[in-house]
Amino acid sequence: DAAKHSSALLPLEPETDPTDLAAARDLFEILDRDGSGTLDRDELLSHALLRSLGHCDGCTCEGIHNCRSVDRFMQELDSDGDGSITFLEFMLSASRVLFGGRRMAEAGPDVIEALLIERGQKEKAKDLERRFQDILSTVRSWEDTEVSQKVLQENSSRSRVLAGLLAGAKIPDLATALQVMYVDYF
Repeated sequence: DAAKHSSALLPLEPETDPTDLAAARDLFEILDRDGSGTLDRDELLSHALLRSLGHCDGCTCEGIHNCRSVDRFMQELDSDGDGSITFLEFMLSASRVLFGGRRMAEAGPDVIEALLIERGQKEKAKDLERRFQDILSTVRSWEDTEVSQKVLQENSSRSRVLAGLLAGAKIPDLATALQVMYVDYF
């Protein structure tokens, strides 16, 4: 908690505008997923921030989270070399490193909005994944019930749909493909 509020103990540079400070704090808190008051490599990798700002053009990690852009970002901002970025380190260097010297208050709100949208999309996807798993569990629970056996004996579209659902729920690759479609296109 002390690291989170370390900037309050040190005087700000005279040219630091309160709107820059507020924008930096908002951006920092969005990036600080675990609420520790510091940013680490994993937290930076979990966001598309560097990629969205062009720092990952020509990505070298190919999605395996071995990102040189994050490593360079950490080296530039982590002034004490402890492997984490405090708010003070972030405030002092982020606008230069992330926004090419543009003021945090100018550039920060757009990035904050993009990160909030990204977070919302990820939360929605997780919610849809949970819902799909609930649906799949419900379908699987219908197997061998008296009602489902009665419906399956009918010669109706309802019986064909139920038979397809029960068969599909048993095929892991099909269930995974349906989940992807449900999450991505719902």
